[in-house]
Amino acid sequence: MFLLRIKFLDVLNLLMVAKEGFVEAFIFSFRSHMGKCRKGTKVHYIVHPLDVASILMKNEAPEVVVIAGLLHDVMEDEGVKVEEIKEKFGVEVAELVEGASEPEQYRGEESSIVKKETWKTRKTHTIATIKKASYNLKLLSCADKLANIRDMITEFEERGESFWEKFNASKEDQAWYYYGMLEALTSKPHSLEGTVILKQLQRVVTDLFKK
Repeated sequence: MFLLRIKFLDVLNLLMVAKEGFVEAFIFSFRSHMGKCRKGTKVHYIVHPLDVASILMKNEAPEVVVIAGLLHDVMEDEGVKVEEIKEKFGVEVAELVEGASEPEQYRGEESSIVKKETWKTRKTHTIATIKKASYNLKLLSCADKLANIRDMITEFEERGESFWEKFNASKEDQAWYYYGMLEALTSKPHSLEGTVILKQLQRVVTDLFKK
């Protein structure tokens, strides 16, 4: 289901036009997420960072942002250290990946109970971080959220209201978070207001939470 947007030709095009750093980032991300699936699905996790990178390339994001798109979850979900990213991909990519990750004390938690207890704190931190973020970090965050919401819509249409049960927060709390992110992404001085990628996110957020 989620693979419909990441077609073979999309991946081939990404690899054909990308420079060496992109290919290295793809391999690094693939190995880091190996054996993992997207939450509540059988879809291999690598599909998500590829989706994010594809969105960024289609919106003409700088190469460092596209590379960060491939790597954006390796710190938060796989425990990769920022120093390793800095060494392999440079300071700018490392800063973007770190900026897109939750605080270290919340990374790699396995307990769903703990995740539920800290959900509001973690998401409040994310909104505050993105409000004051650089333009490139906002681009990365916007692409990540756009990929997430599109997948959520697809799964919601398949499962209906039971879809919300897999999350650590209610539909109402999820709506609070995504609308908060929309506000953060349009905060000055590095606002995404008026960009195609933000308009796409605004549309799908409205589509999902009015259902």
